[in-house]
Amino acid sequence: MHLPGLDNHAMGTIFEELVRRFNEENNEEAGEHWTPRDAVKLMATLVFLPIADKVESGTYLIYDGACGTGGMLTVAEETLRRLAKERGKEVATHLYGQEINAETYAICKADLLLKGEGEAADNLVGGPEHSTLSNDAFPSRDFDFMLSNPPYGKSWKSDLERMGSKEGIKDPRFVIEHGTISSFRSSPGLPTGRCSSWPIC
Repeated sequence: MHLPGLDNHAMGTIFEELVRRFNEENNEEAGEHWTPRDAVKLMATLVFLPIADKVESGTYLIYDGACGTGGMLTVAEETLRRLAKERGKEVATHLYGQEINAETYAICKADLLLKGEGEAADNLVGGPEHSTLSNDAFPSRDFDFMLSNPPYGKSWKSDLERMGSKEGIKDPRFVIEHGTISSFRSSPGLPTGRCSSWPIC
């Protein structure tokens, strides 16, 4: 019996289910590798619905600093476009992502290329050297929206060392302004060495 080919969404769902099952069998936390599609849709709704009436026609940049296979980026894009269309607005989106896991980064990039979104694929960076904490791939970019599900419970000690330790961090993302005095503090500006709710620990 010949079955029709699956679309991108269905293939992504199958992949995510396989990752979840594999990680459970190896006693790994599935949330480190996979975010359930329903959770992604809920996150996108929570981000966009409260401001949907304020969205104007135009171009918006969406960023995911732990993009995995890109599911959160594409769901965010779909949600923003749908809500804008329902309100008579036309929006264009540019997706940006960063991913430390080389395999999931490759899947994300391939998915966008197969969909004919080469420009979006060019806005992705990935591999072990691309931790969003210690190696911000887009330091000069301002994004309109950001959604991420970072790998909770993972140690970021090596990132901290590459960043110059808590006392030596100069990355402006982690500088907290107190009046006219710039200072660093461990919470909420910096996560602890091992964190259950990164980046606000």
